[in-house]
Amino acid sequence: MSTQSVSRLFLITIMFLGVGHGVSAAEKSPITVKKINDNVYVLLPEKGLGSNVGVVVSDSGVLLIDAMNVRPGSSEKLDTALKTITNKPVQFIINTHSHRDHTGANEFYEKRGATIISHENTLYVKPNEKYKLTYNNQWHVNDKLNMTFGRQSIIATTAISHTYNDLIVYLPQTNIVFMGDNFGTTWGPNSSDQADGVLERVIDKIDSNTIVVPGHGHLTNKQHLISYQTNSILWLDTLYSLADSGITSEKMLENTQLKQLVHFFSGGATSGGYVEPKNLIRRFKRTLENRPTAQFEIKNIKNYVGVHQLSNGDQLEVYSQDNFTYARIKGKFVTELHPVSTTRFDFLGWENGEHLKFTLNNDNSVSQIAFIQSTKNEEK
Repeated sequence: MSTQSVSRLFLITIMFLGVGHGVSAAEKSPITVKKINDNVYVLLPEKGLGSNVGVVVSDSGVLLIDAMNVRPGSSEKLDTALKTITNKPVQFIINTHSHRDHTGANEFYEKRGATIISHENTLYVKPNEKYKLTYNNQWHVNDKLNMTFGRQSIIATTAISHTYNDLIVYLPQTNIVFMGDNFGTTWGPNSSDQADGVLERVIDKIDSNTIVVPGHGHLTNKQHLISYQTNSILWLDTLYSLADSGITSEKMLENTQLKQLVHFFSGGATSGGYVEPKNLIRRFKRTLENRPTAQFEIKNIKNYVGVHQLSNGDQLEVYSQDNFTYARIKGKFVTELHPVSTTRFDFLGWENGEHLKFTLNNDNSVSQIAFIQSTKNEEK
């Protein structure tokens, strides 16, 4: 064999090994890229990397819907996956809510010029030293965002369901909706009584061809979302009924109805995080702890709505949305309020009897307000 022939054989062998190595690396990628059309993609990461990610590509750059996890290396893995689609810069990130498994790459891209888009209530979340929620480049949505990115209309509407700072994101031209953790195909349900109204609004807006993207899990459709809504209501009704009958959270694991619901919400999984007994018990307890109590009827809630000055200098805002009432202090908390009298509104799900105490004028307008922590047995 001539030296030239050996050289050619060596070159072919190296090229073959190189191609083979590339295919193997692609097959082992922890993020699956799902192409919806030439401008819209969905990234589906392996468990542990965090949220699904929407990708909208324009002539000038990229808009992301969610940004995976804060775990070390997640941002770099996300960036590597994006580069299989385009080398254009990330210009915007819309967060469907503030949890760390959806906001991981915010700072990574914000430092490179991206603008973060969040629900206004993220301003009221207590700061976390481990990951940021506020940035120099940030927009806050207090009701609805309409923007055009490339050839796509982007509509983000505020909601309170999974958290106090949810955004539902629609792309009408592509007929796709990003639900965040208001919906999942491998876990659920959202334990909030408010979730039903949020799901109903989305269901009314979409059609049978709409692609529904959960916060985690596989892409699905309107019918799946309807089933999720139905089963979410059944989940709450079943848990409340069992609790009222004196059944403990541990014993609830044996209930046939709940077993069927767990099978649906887990996507049929028989083992792993969601279906582990200790995790289900914790979910039962958390749902019951946040169960609304009987609410005292306030004839004119508008008398209480507004910004109130507290004795420590904090500005506390009371506001209403979708027939629920909330209190919030910037940088500290947002919570749902449950009136138990004309002068006391309890903080739903708080552990130390936190409540607002109002002093009223003769015309029932608020003259003074105090934020009080007390035992739950205090006279109401």
